[in-house]
Amino acid sequence: MSRYSYKIIHCGTIYENCVVLMCNETKKGAIFDPGFDHQKIINEIESMGFTPVEILNTHGHYDHIGAVEELRKHFGIKIRAHKKEAEYFEDPNKNLSCYGGNKISFKIDGFVREGEDIKIGNLTLKVLETPGHTKGGVCYLVDDLLIAGDTIFAGSIGRCDLYGGNQDTLLNSIAEKIATLPDNIKIISGHGRETTVGDEKRFNPFMRM
Repeated sequence: MSRYSYKIIHCGTIYENCVVLMCNETKKGAIFDPGFDHQKIINEIESMGFTPVEILNTHGHYDHIGAVEELRKHFGIKIRAHKKEAEYFEDPNKNLSCYGGNKISFKIDGFVREGEDIKIGNLTLKVLETPGHTKGGVCYLVDDLLIAGDTIFAGSIGRCDLYGGNQDTLLNSIAEKIATLPDNIKIISGHGRETTVGDEKRFNPFMRM
């Protein structure tokens, strides 16, 4: 039996994947990349019946951070991301919210770093630094599940033509941090369907470069 439960919540008009993760034993959990629709996320958490203890972000683009402030206030919890992402959260031009209706700008509460173990109930999440889509993008690995943000998608990778992006850096991140994981690891990306490391090794052209 799995030690965790999770739900993918499709947020906003571009269907960003917010992930809510629960430790089945302790009923403690975390929120990953809450892009929009804070009430929808709150409702799902209440339906699952767990207490969120932290918001963890893979990166700081607007479609992954738009509901952070409401959730931070509602649950009384903190938000963390890599320190190189702090400028994205604070600058609407860098997080791209300047192109939409509401400009997003706030400071995050703390940072995550490569190799850090994050305790969520009895679960241990490992932080993997995977820059390339942004300067400080990360993935979170728990047991057989990888929360990957926009580092990799089913059959593709994240954009590298935005502020702080670099394709060579991203491909190196994928080769070193994701391609080396066991094939059975499930991947939840920031958009689109779930996949596995094994499927991406076989079918993702960027994984074979």
